[in-house]
Amino acid sequence: ASYDAAILTKKEGIVYTPAHHTTDSICSDTFAEELLPIYKSIAESYSCAVIRSAKDMSLKLRDYAADGGRLLRYGINGTSAYAVYYITDEKLTVPEIMGPSADILPLLHTLAAMAGNRKLTVKMPSGPIPEGFDASIRPWGAMTALNAPALMKEICGNSHIAAEISDPIISQNSGIFAFDGSPVSTAHI
Repeated sequence: ASYDAAILTKKEGIVYTPAHHTTDSICSDTFAEELLPIYKSIAESYSCAVIRSAKDMSLKLRDYAADGGRLLRYGINGTSAYAVYYITDEKLTVPEIMGPSADILPLLHTLAAMAGNRKLTVKMPSGPIPEGFDASIRPWGAMTALNAPALMKEICGNSHIAAEISDPIISQNSGIFAFDGSPVSTAHI
């Protein structure tokens, strides 16, 4: 599965001003409970978004922390939007930014100001491009089955129902398979 992602970059000639009401910290799973409602409210409106439980959110934040991720939170009366980012000498990369669009813009301006002369790259779901930023839209992989027949057998076991699968990436996944993983000639789905 895939979805269209917007890859945002800074526009030439714009001076970005950091927003008030932001808090910068190391990424930590201690923020999972605070950030999960923001993530869920945004992610559920997009195709192919992975819906996270509290445990999933905690694990994801630990993954980001293990790689040196930082967390930028925005909100006037509590956190209303957040961004996970990585910063090096050459670039500032944002793999996850969540919140209502009105609250994303102050985060984006703060991140762009923090980037300074570094390259800024922000991955977010496609939609209206925030003013003051350039974007390219491209497909982004969410997940794929490496062996569709084996997955069907593992999940469904023996079944008399068959499905036709078309996978332009992994040709072995294309064909008509019973839900026990065996190839057949007639599809029901």
